[in-house]
Amino acid sequence: MAFTARPTSTDLLTKLVNQAHTFDVGNVIIFKTATYVLAQADSLRNSAGCMIVSIIPDANSFYATQTGWVNNLTDGPYTTGLQYYLSPSAAGMLTATPPNTIVLPCFVADTPTSGYFFGGSGLQFSNELFTWSSTNINTQMVSNHGYFVDANVTMTLPLVAGVGEIIEVAGQDVNGFTIAQNAVPAQFIIVPGGTTTMGALGSIEFTQGGSTCRLVCLIANTAWQLLSNEDSLIVT
Repeated sequence: MAFTARPTSTDLLTKLVNQAHTFDVGNVIIFKTATYVLAQADSLRNSAGCMIVSIIPDANSFYATQTGWVNNLTDGPYTTGLQYYLSPSAAGMLTATPPNTIVLPCFVADTPTSGYFFGGSGLQFSNELFTWSSTNINTQMVSNHGYFVDANVTMTLPLVAGVGEIIEVAGQDVNGFTIAQNAVPAQFIIVPGGTTTMGALGSIEFTQGGSTCRLVCLIANTAWQLLSNEDSLIVT
């Protein structure tokens, strides 16, 4: 029986890439359309086959590590012993908060500037814990949540949301309700025939009692689309 010796070269795990870039040590990257770009957990494609930038000799080359211990990371500090995930909102970055839709746990810190990277590809999960609550005051909403609104109040888009996450509002007050936007991030809503004004000046108003609406996040944190509504809209 013949055996093949296992190579000891670290080239199987870390590769020198000759490509002009603006990466930092610690950026999570993928190989996409013949080039290396920042990874992001906002879609399956953007989180497929993740690597980490481990060494930067110059602006025209870098080392991409698939798995292993990496140090001198500049995007921290990280909390020792904590697991991190590919961020859905900041390209190339890690987050300690588990994302709701595209999930890729890929790093455990052993010091504030080092740890074990184990790469991989993001997996998409549907949120089966969509819950509802009632409110009669102005509310900063969170994603994957529904609201029964029993007063003429302003419901503001979530500050943090991943692509595909949902919010719903069911109005019970005779005067309707308003969906408002945040200035930071500069948000907008796609509605039939156009979009709202970007930022805090934009909104959609539902003027009739019993109005309902459902919105989905199209671009992480910033862009939403009105999927359905039961009322004529006042769009600003």
